Amino acid sequence: MTLPWVICYNTSMTNLVVETVQQLLPRSKKDSASGWTSFNAVCCHHRGEQKDKRGRGGIRFDSDGFSYHCFNCGFKAGWRPGSLLSKNTKSFLTWSNINDEQYAKLGFEVLRIRENLPTPKKFQVQEAVFPEVDLPKGAVPLEHALSDNPNNDCLAVAEYLINRKLDITRYWWTPDEGLSRRFIIPFTHDNKVVGWTGRTIDNLKTTKYLSQIPGHYVYGLDRQQEEQKFILVVEGPLDADAINGCALLHAEVSASQRQQLINLDIPIVLVPDRDKPGLKLAEKVLELGWMVSLPQWHDNIKDVADAARQYGAIYTMTGIIQGIETNALKAKLKIRTLQNKLLDTTL
Repeated sequence: MTLPWVICYNTSMTNLVVETVQQLLPRSKKDSASGWTSFNAVCCHHRGEQKDKRGRGGIRFDSDGFSYHCFNCGFKAGWRPGSLLSKNTKSFLTWSNINDEQYAKLGFEVLRIRENLPTPKKFQVQEAVFPEVDLPKGAVPLEHALSDNPNNDCLAVAEYLINRKLDITRYWWTPDEGLSRRFIIPFTHDNKVVGWTGRTIDNLKTTKYLSQIPGHYVYGLDRQQEEQKFILVVEGPLDADAINGCALLHAEVSASQRQQLINLDIPIVLVPDRDKPGLKLAEKVLELGWMVSLPQWHDNIKDVADAARQYGAIYTMTGIIQGIETNALKAKLKIRTLQNKLLDTTL
């Protein structure tokens, strides 16, 4: 899939549109360092939800126009030069109490910009492409292996997954020597296998993961749905499986991974591992305009998979949603608190 054309234009024409929307915002709004302005969402009670009183509405302005997201009911609206006012944007303006004179001027300005927009300079951002690969020799879905006279290693793998409260139907297994005491996690893209990793079930001194991972791959991306309120991003595949999220597969985010996630056009929330690399990643993504979630879990919980094993999936997900911090400054303070706590435990 080719992404939309990126357009270069004269930004001076957009001032009236941006200024009008800014004038509609309530006085009790809060600006964050990440560029988002939060206030009580204007949409929820028009969409069958309770009226927002927790500042879950967010709007972000730039030289292009604006984007509005409700982090409560999932409503989205926005405008960019060259486009007309969408149905959602018209609703947002109405719910923000725009008056007839403002609306008329805004409508004329949008049409004027559309008519006078210069011929765009175009370039394409290429979609990530991953070659298809084979899973390890003899690999079959674990549930199939369990139904066909399973050996002790196969049973041990299944028991390990069940004890960790993971869905065994997600994973594969092979009797091949060297992999029989591992469960295989396929990496898929466009309905094809593009990589895999095999995770050991033993605590012996051995490599935890044996992997064939394509560069810049985001695990779980193909499981996300358009109607989601958030994209939950974690580090490891087992963390992602526990909450149906996306995994970066390391404590860094590449430009390609970032673009793949942004293309979903859904607010992104990082749930970092509670270690030094994870908290460093959390600091970095705040600069990208992402949100972070730092749930109030016990100190022995190191990541999402740990939380799911101890608390269960529903409690884990509830903690993540409640732990989302939309204010970048508050998020940085929480990250600093966790960093200090880690430092205290190492002294």
